[in-house]
Amino acid sequence: MIRRAFGAASIRCRRLTTNTPPPPVPITILTGFLGAGKTTLLNHLLAENHGAKFAVIQNEFGAIGIDQELTKHSVHGDSTIFLANNGCICCTVATDLDRIMTELLQMHFKEALDGIIVETTGLARPSPILSAFLRSSYTELVRIDGVISVIDAKHVTAQLDSADNAESDQVHEQIALADKLLVNKTDLVSAEAVDAVEGRLRAINPRAELIRCSNSKVGIDKLLGLHAFELDHLLPRSRGPDHSHGHGHSHSHSHSHQGHSDAIMTVSFEHAGDLDYGALLAWMGQLVHTQGDTLLRMKGLIPTRDVAPPSGSGRRKLLAYQSVQSHLQGDFLRDLDEDEEISAQVVFIGRNLDRRALEAEFMACTLATRDAVD
Repeated sequence: MIRRAFGAASIRCRRLTTNTPPPPVPITILTGFLGAGKTTLLNHLLAENHGAKFAVIQNEFGAIGIDQELTKHSVHGDSTIFLANNGCICCTVATDLDRIMTELLQMHFKEALDGIIVETTGLARPSPILSAFLRSSYTELVRIDGVISVIDAKHVTAQLDSADNAESDQVHEQIALADKLLVNKTDLVSAEAVDAVEGRLRAINPRAELIRCSNSKVGIDKLLGLHAFELDHLLPRSRGPDHSHGHGHSHSHSHSHQGHSDAIMTVSFEHAGDLDYGALLAWMGQLVHTQGDTLLRMKGLIPTRDVAPPSGSGRRKLLAYQSVQSHLQGDFLRDLDEDEEISAQVVFIGRNLDRRALEAEFMACTLATRDAVD
């Protein structure tokens, strides 16, 4: 897990005291396979006069590649903080992410940062890093803004189809968990090849926004401010067709790459009706407890009704929830009027998901099914 890669030190939040604390600093996870162009992207961001102040964390000391003129700010063991000419901060860290985050958050309290970008190594899976931030001792001081994956348009097809299951699995996860996909090096392949690559990406992650680029040139406005992990922004970008069904009907979709036994897939369901809140809560808890290692991410926007005695009020409420591996969070967004029509939407991203079993368990939580059983 991430603690093995970055060490087990914890932040003492009491050290980060202030009379007027700034809002939580947004965290962007930047991922992508070796050679995709992540560091080139960061070089652009550290050189441009874009007016934003953010910090960059590279989590592998000695493999930096940042080639701008940087002024050394401080050194602590295997961690170094640099100050770029445009005021942004570049950090390198091999083991102790928490210590770097402590120092950056102290800087944030003195002069607010617009964001922190964490670049993973090309061989890293993003899910443990996400889970580490969500479980950290400073979780109330940060918020996950989103996951951005840089894709090598020239080589990604070979990487996805690699006979090396570990390589293929890493690339699949980097694509599947992304909120935005930067299709890089489009100048090195034909337009038809780019279209084919985007088709593969859509098959793995149908909801992520795709941006074409060459030499990793993307404006910072395209990278920050995604709000992808905020509960009221969980499912705004559904790109599938409009599926309108009568009350109590449902439909599902699944996308997977079948070349490997450990294929990562996306499964989604939609149901035009309310779900029993108590049954839904029990099911979600069971899923993250029993399938946390294979269920990489789960998110949903669901109209619910709490009907279980003695606390069941029968009132309709809109529930938003998400999980990264075994970390689950959720909250009610608002009350629903009795005649308000809204469909339940759930998305699962994971390895070897049993679509039929998930659909059956999901439907067992619907009020239509539970009323029929009763």
